[in-house]
Amino acid sequence: MIGSRTLIRALSRPLLSLVMLAALLGGVGLGNELWTPDEPRVAAIGRTMWRSGDWTLPRLNGEPFLEKPPFYWWVQAGIFTLAGRATAPLARLPSALFAFASVLLTYAIGRRYFTRDACLLAGLVLLSMSDFALASHWVVVDNALLFSVTGVLACFVHAENRSGRSRALLLAGMYAFAAAAFFSKGVVGLGVPVIGVATYLIWSGRLRAFTGWHLLAGGAALALLVGAWLHALWRAGGPALLDEFLIQNQLGRFFPGGVSTEWGHRRPYWYYALNAPGDWLPWTPFLVLAVVSARRNWDRLEPGWRDGLRFCAATSLSVLLALSLAGTKRSLYLLPIYPLVALAVGAWMVADVERALWERRLERAAAWLIRVCALLCVPAVYVALALLRLDAWPGSLWSAALLGAGWAALRFPRPRTRTAALASTALIACLASAHLFAALKPGLDGHKSFVPFVRELERWVPAERPLYAFQPPEATLGVIGFYTDRSVTPVDLDALRDLARGREKSWVVVRDREGSHGPYAVLREAGVPHRVVSETRVDDSRRFRILALGGDDAAAARAGEEREP
Repeated sequence: MIGSRTLIRALSRPLLSLVMLAALLGGVGLGNELWTPDEPRVAAIGRTMWRSGDWTLPRLNGEPFLEKPPFYWWVQAGIFTLAGRATAPLARLPSALFAFASVLLTYAIGRRYFTRDACLLAGLVLLSMSDFALASHWVVVDNALLFSVTGVLACFVHAENRSGRSRALLLAGMYAFAAAAFFSKGVVGLGVPVIGVATYLIWSGRLRAFTGWHLLAGGAALALLVGAWLHALWRAGGPALLDEFLIQNQLGRFFPGGVSTEWGHRRPYWYYALNAPGDWLPWTPFLVLAVVSARRNWDRLEPGWRDGLRFCAATSLSVLLALSLAGTKRSLYLLPIYPLVALAVGAWMVADVERALWERRLERAAAWLIRVCALLCVPAVYVALALLRLDAWPGSLWSAALLGAGWAALRFPRPRTRTAALASTALIACLASAHLFAALKPGLDGHKSFVPFVRELERWVPAERPLYAFQPPEATLGVIGFYTDRSVTPVDLDALRDLARGREKSWVVVRDREGSHGPYAVLREAGVPHRVVSETRVDDSRRFRILALGGDDAAAARAGEEREP
């Protein structure tokens, strides 16, 4: 009866169970180095803010970086300040904290409308949702927006039916979270909760009841905070910085055909319709069942339950539509509506509603598939490690054993009720997610890490000498800035030729993608004399070269001799 007792304890103390599991999943995988292209850039900006003490203007490689406001970097730089150092695990900590808080805020939203069991299951669904699980371990500023928007919604739903001092405090919290949303993603970040809340109020006919003095007071306070930061930007760089932030990186990113979409993530209008179902796995089939069930049983649901589902639908669909019309699109941009999707699924899991035969069969099949895939992820991890020729067997055995023991404990004996069965499936999905992070990440760390390149850089380029880079992407600037605390001077072909003719030796970093006609091919075709002193591969797709130009090699170059490794 271990499984039954485990489920009974989890369901009897839902908030405590959710806190413990969210902390476990958030902590697994924080120890690895920086991987994705976004991570070095974001971490380097946080490190620069910490080292420089300038908390107003985010900078990358010494230059203003105004694609995003600084809220994420404030938290990151604060963590670096408390720790007295900047490391990759510390750089990941803000994302884990934002995700952890978002799970608890999702529970808080649900408690306004649904039972504790439904809120617990919603939290488990959110934790094991594929895109949420990945994003919570990435160094990306979108986690700050997820936290801020979920906070706005949590304060709003509870303020709506309160009065007196508690309502005033909740409204103050709502506007504080709204300010955090702006400082996370700018105008778009503020627009996400405004669109969602306004749509819900209009749909439910409560727009007039919610209006009041707080709109003026809260709006004025928000405008004051935003204006103070924009004024600080103006003092730091004049109108040019305001134009870069407001016009290029705010309006240009949102409106189709905007000035900045030429270098943004341009996608067709139907991008989210095709990709969101994959991002919500393994719970997408359950979301479909939840929508079908709500439509069929709408009149039989309790008024509070209907209001909660209406809130989830209004705030998620309106934001999904608005973001689909935006000029740039990315799966991460939908993170703020993931809690609402999870709440809809969690409410359906515990609802005592009429279900057709095909619904029951699909539910059982989807739950069975999740449990089977959880077991299959154990051998899949080792197959992946073997194919990549990575040795991480000893460290991953304990997580496989934990997953197997948890799977057996939660399934034997079989849960007796539908809610308990779905709760066991959700817990197994969470354990499988933890296993994947614990087993795969240590092995992949050496495969995807930039550290080998950084060591080569420190080996060949003296710390007191300038470092150059030819056509460097932001990731390269971030890697060098975060790990070495060095600035990089970007150079063009003419500058490279001057360095190659110089009497002093110079070092240039060039990064290419495997199989592409990248900067190094351009440099070679231009006939720039050089010598490759180091070549490092990262995850078999990116190649970093350190080139030596000038100095002793200049005489050889003048003699027509180009030396290769």
